Amino acid sequence: MNKTKKLRPTNKKVRKNANYKTKHMKTKHLVTKHLETNHEKSYIKIFSKVWIVKQSDITYPEFQQNYELNKFTREYNSEGVSLTFGAGGRRSYSAFIGFLRGLHNMKIGKSNAFCSSHFLSTVSGSSWLLGTFVFANKNIHKDVLLGESILPKNISLTTLKNTNFNMDYNSNKYLGARLIKADIQKLIIQGKKENILPSYLWSYACGKLFLQPYGLDKKVMTLNSYDSKNIQEITGQVTISPNDNAPLLISNCSLLNLTNKSKPKGTTLFQITPYYAGIPNIIYNKETPFAYEHTEKESYIGGHFQSTFSLGSIRPYLGTDGIQNFNLFDANDESKNNINLYNLKIEKESCQLFTLDQLIGISGSSQVSKFTHLADDITPQYNMWCPYQNNSNVMVPIGDGAYCDVPGIITLLSRNVKHIITFITCGSDLKEGITPDSHADFCLLNILNLFGLYNEEECINVKPDFDQSNDIQVFRQYDWTFFAQNLLNTKATGGPVYSKQKMLVLPNLLCNIVGGYELDLLVIVVQSSSIFNNLLPKSITEQFTDKNSQFYNFPNITMTTDDPQTLMSITEETSNLLSSYCDWCINYPPLKATIEEMYKEAKTP
Repeated sequence: MNKTKKLRPTNKKVRKNANYKTKHMKTKHLVTKHLETNHEKSYIKIFSKVWIVKQSDITYPEFQQNYELNKFTREYNSEGVSLTFGAGGRRSYSAFIGFLRGLHNMKIGKSNAFCSSHFLSTVSGSSWLLGTFVFANKNIHKDVLLGESILPKNISLTTLKNTNFNMDYNSNKYLGARLIKADIQKLIIQGKKENILPSYLWSYACGKLFLQPYGLDKKVMTLNSYDSKNIQEITGQVTISPNDNAPLLISNCSLLNLTNKSKPKGTTLFQITPYYAGIPNIIYNKETPFAYEHTEKESYIGGHFQSTFSLGSIRPYLGTDGIQNFNLFDANDESKNNINLYNLKIEKESCQLFTLDQLIGISGSSQVSKFTHLADDITPQYNMWCPYQNNSNVMVPIGDGAYCDVPGIITLLSRNVKHIITFITCGSDLKEGITPDSHADFCLLNILNLFGLYNEEECINVKPDFDQSNDIQVFRQYDWTFFAQNLLNTKATGGPVYSKQKMLVLPNLLCNIVGGYELDLLVIVVQSSSIFNNLLPKSITEQFTDKNSQFYNFPNITMTTDDPQTLMSITEETSNLLSSYCDWCINYPPLKATIEEMYKEAKTP
């Protein structure tokens, strides 16, 4: 059983105390149903589960499968290998197709590396990709979705242009095709014409761009037949679910502090899975600012999870005694007698059931500010509440997960995951001659803050895409030297760049991490490779230094373009080159052996 720490409003003094004690958490489910209209507003009543965290410890719902309502098609175990795919817009989206191909083609026991993984943590551009893939792969073969890799000896401008993009059925379903001539601005304008509310415009556009070709847009997600049946009975909607063998998808978002409108800041991570979503710890606005300048300082949110499709609901009526009326659900009790019924409602005029469009859209929404000329309130926002405070409904902006955790590691550590493989892209190469002590040279990797080593002054000239905060430190500072040196050593070989190290996980209350255990961590960073480049024709490699070329600075292309109309767009040639390079990397013998050894040592399904 996976455990985490005592949950309460957090502040910096509490987070620095590593000696806190933990207990077992208990949860409970609330159930609601049918459609209602009152004299003021119209509401949808939703048949939803709500897990209330009673200021003790949290056991995530996926670890409670002994209960009838929590049955899944597979096991999720913190002892197994899990995957994280970091942020990076179109760069990450295209590159990670290659890593996905490599993981699926890597045999682990009777399965493959991807399906042998337990959790799948995604951020921003990787949420666009993986959120689409795990659901589309339910009915479409992975070879169709992930396309074909091009061996270095066969790479040319012609093969890069035509492979996977030959206009047949398979090429239309190929995930890489979604960004070819992508026009997100046109889709936002289309949403406005259809009277989509401003805060849903970005998710609407992402649904049209990434999900519609697979029939997945505007679809409610579930993970088990129990929820699917109830959603269909109440709303008439047919739900979607991911591939039965896929790891549990965790799409990372951030609660945003928009008191300074010109510069959004992440307050804490907001987890969205196909099954449940929310914040297990309680966030107090006066101590950890969130939302807007006008938001009441005494506001509290969090302290519970709820079924993902019910996100945006108003706080249910808990009686005069508030949370006292909740009978806590005992995870070891399989009876239904301890379930209380309460009305969990969503305002019908402002929100429909939460869909896959919103899961991928919110996590990858860092660029919404470029479209404020089309809609002032385009930042995604949802009503949130706290079960411990009456009248706690607060409209809260939720944004890109990279505002808090670019690599996507934190949510896995909160589940005590013991083996993690992390894939990262960044905007530049590690320079020759640098040392682990020259922290400024590692700023664009967006991982210094995990070691408590981020310094804004040092990074001022190589500013990361997102503000960093040492509040999410989870590793000891002195572990950085060995970790960074491993990156530099592999970089010096001319092959793929990676670092594998076993490190102690530190406790962090803000991030819901108990810590105190050893993590086996493999971080793979997309960097240029002299070995790979030497296998390519000069007609291509000479373009890597040409600022006017589509291949400029390969593989560290920009995560977006400067033009809102072509913000996410990428050429067929660049898309294929990125994915084929990453496929080559993961199959590079030393790295492949390292990955296979991790799965051999860990527990697999």
